[in-house]
Amino acid sequence: MTKRVVQQIRFCQTTLALLFPMRLGHTVDKDTLLELLWPNYDLSKGMPQPYTAIYLIRQTLKRSGIKTVTINKGNLETGYKLTVESSLIDVDEWEKRLAQLASPSRDNIADYEQTLAMYSGDYFGEYERERLRRLWLQLAKKMNRFYQEKGMLAEAIQVNERIQLLHPLDEDCYFSLMQLYDAMNDPASVEEQYELLATRWEQELDSAVNEDISNWFQARKEKQYA
Repeated sequence: MTKRVVQQIRFCQTTLALLFPMRLGHTVDKDTLLELLWPNYDLSKGMPQPYTAIYLIRQTLKRSGIKTVTINKGNLETGYKLTVESSLIDVDEWEKRLAQLASPSRDNIADYEQTLAMYSGDYFGEYERERLRRLWLQLAKKMNRFYQEKGMLAEAIQVNERIQLLHPLDEDCYFSLMQLYDAMNDPASVEEQYELLATRWEQELDSAVNEDISNWFQARKEKQYA
């Protein structure tokens, strides 16, 4: 498969994901497409938009020689259904790989790392985006527990830093990092994480840090300066 064909396939996958944010094989009605992609259009005037978009995607697929991806009218012609035969869809491949993972061990932790790294960004469509983000977060937290149980503190720190980037309001990763840096006798990083958590909670949630975390941090400071 040439580089040009691969680029065309990726373009089509991205475009199709925009138009079909639901699961493959399900009919998406025209009103839903209008609300998702053209929310400012009047329903009575907006129908040319999906017609034009579907036409352009079909032409792109045809020019690219991709015959395994088709867009058909759904039941009673109320919408459209995306059908994918042998083409690879990144999110489906990622979920298959995720489902095949056994409990983390030293023998398969590299597979966990590869699966975690395969998640390159948020999926289109609110429901799918949140569902996949939760799956990724569960995977990352499972790896964090494994690394901590095995005393692999540097690896645990890396996982929690990745969680922090994708889920900046997940307080568990901040607390894990505080505890990990404390175990590594790095008080400056402990304080940095606490201040970062406190700042984000105040700015984003207009809230104070969780009392348990705050108590742990204060007890640690008192012990440090005792």
